[in-house]
Amino acid sequence: MIRGGKAVSAGHTLPPSWIAVDGGKIVAKGRLSLERAVALCSENPARRFGLYPKRGIIAVGSDTDFAIVDLNKTVKFTRDMVLSRS
Repeated sequence: MIRGGKAVSAGHTLPPSWIAVDGGKIVAKGRLSLERAVALCSENPARRFGLYPKRGIIAVGSDTDFAIVDLNKTVKFTRDMVLSRS
């Protein structure tokens, strides 16, 4: 949801970019399971916005995007790594 011109968590959802920026550290330290982090970034938002099960799940007939995560690798996130038209 947008509040004050900024994207904020809408209940139990987080933007997918969160897992790459902050979530990986939290998962690596054992504070959050990888499964829960994925649900917060995919399944929960899809349910909240009425898109589930067409989105937010890996299943036959669903639209799916994949992210490959290496919890043992550190990468400096830079603007040129963003592949977005927005």
